[in-house]
Amino acid sequence: MKKMLAGLILCTLTLATPLAADGVDSYIELLRSDLQADKRLLVEYSMELSEEDAELFWPIYDDYERERIALGDRQLELIKKYPDAVNVTGPETVRDLSADWLALRSDEVKLVTKYYKKAEKQIRPRIAARWMQIEYRVGLLIGVQLASEIPLIEPVPR
Repeated sequence: MKKMLAGLILCTLTLATPLAADGVDSYIELLRSDLQADKRLLVEYSMELSEEDAELFWPIYDDYERERIALGDRQLELIKKYPDAVNVTGPETVRDLSADWLALRSDEVKLVTKYYKKAEKQIRPRIAARWMQIEYRVGLLIGVQLASEIPLIEPVPR
């Protein structure tokens, strides 16, 4: 039963309509709010925290989510640049997109590291590690969905 519920929630997270479509900013916000609710439910279900641990964990998680959402905003802005840039062969555009993508990935790792350390200190390493694993899995599922929607930069004609 547990695996089935978690699977259903994860499917909900990954069955979004393309996020980068033009003119859908309000739709993106609606999807994001649904995603946040589903993600929190999945984390809550997967963490299996005692009441005492939950009182310590959820404020840390909420702070993390606020910062993660800001990174998500940056990611959406970057995704919106891709449709206009996929056919551009100029090295400056390609370098800029690549640098932005790498900086975003680096900032995501820094953010998880920051909050892992907080959870490890305030609760226990085991709880922090479990949360980090769950966060990683959910991130992978969302990443697969996003990657399927982002066009690849066209190769340089030979």
